[in-house]
Amino acid sequence: MKLTTQNPLSASTALINVIEKKHTMPILAHAHLEAADGQLTLTGSDLETEIRYTIPDIEIAQPGAVCIEGRKLHDFCKIVGDGAAIKIETMDAARCKLQARSRATFNTLPADEYPKMEPDENQSATFNLDAAAFIDRLSAIEHCMANQDVRFYLNGMLFNLENGQLQMVASDGHRLGRASMEVESDQALRCIVPRKAVQNIVKLFKTGSLELTLGPGQIRIRDSAITLTSKTIDHRYPEFNKVDQDPRPYTAAITSEALASAIAAGKLNSDEKNQGIQIVFGPDKITATGHNRDGEESSAETDELDYTGEPVTMAFNAQYPLEALSKTTGQIEIHIAENLSHIEIVPRDRPATWIIMPMRI
Repeated sequence: MKLTTQNPLSASTALINVIEKKHTMPILAHAHLEAADGQLTLTGSDLETEIRYTIPDIEIAQPGAVCIEGRKLHDFCKIVGDGAAIKIETMDAARCKLQARSRATFNTLPADEYPKMEPDENQSATFNLDAAAFIDRLSAIEHCMANQDVRFYLNGMLFNLENGQLQMVASDGHRLGRASMEVESDQALRCIVPRKAVQNIVKLFKTGSLELTLGPGQIRIRDSAITLTSKTIDHRYPEFNKVDQDPRPYTAAITSEALASAIAAGKLNSDEKNQGIQIVFGPDKITATGHNRDGEESSAETDELDYTGEPVTMAFNAQYPLEALSKTTGQIEIHIAENLSHIEIVPRDRPATWIIMPMRI
């Protein structure tokens, strides 16, 4: 293989998110490079998630493929600097040379041994999405996914396609985030997308048009340059709509900034382990209070609200409402369940809602 290309720093940055330093399969620490048909395709994988990045219009003197250690390739691209031209040439079956302002020789592995994820078209649905709108919804609720929970099906996000709507749901059992958007598809299916795949989708795709393919065992999303393929989590997701069975007769209208400020101040002396605070919703103010085992207490209140309903006292892990409020600005509504089983935060500036369960302190 012999070619000249613009510095593939963007490609190596994308791949490094899935290339692991240590793996039982050494080849998975490598990036797969293939030059053919006037373009260079770089691939990184951890067997669960695969990212392919295609660079068009390159000068190929000799087509071919090679596997270079991913982090060393990324470091070389960073050193060379953005915009520089890089020559890539295989020297023999086990070595490759990269040359720009600096030069480096890397050991390689056989490209035909690299494991690639093939598309699974079985019972799949494919449709187009606006990237900005899609990522806006994912980023609004991704923080609600569990992380290394023993209930492994919560370590991801549910994609529920039904009646021309794509609904996205994330929950760690203590809070739940929901968002939806209209899509051009009359199919119905569900799949759970792993946490790592969701986070990479949010990082890699920003604007333009996306093609999304959902299936029971695989999800694939791509634009003109990047294709991300991921296995899905094989399990039934909890029935998240059951939470809507509880009526929410009490409503507080307030700005996210005012409420976040009160919670942050009340959290100051909360217990370090559970960060529990008590929030009192009243007709003329909201009061947030935290205390710890040392007898210290902190409290803050805000009267910038419009509240309808009886006074209500609930306790929460302060981090949960603060993370939700950090995703929005301006006016929000808080709907409180009649049986005090949860609150629902509804922002005006984002197409998402967050449900937070109370705790005992």
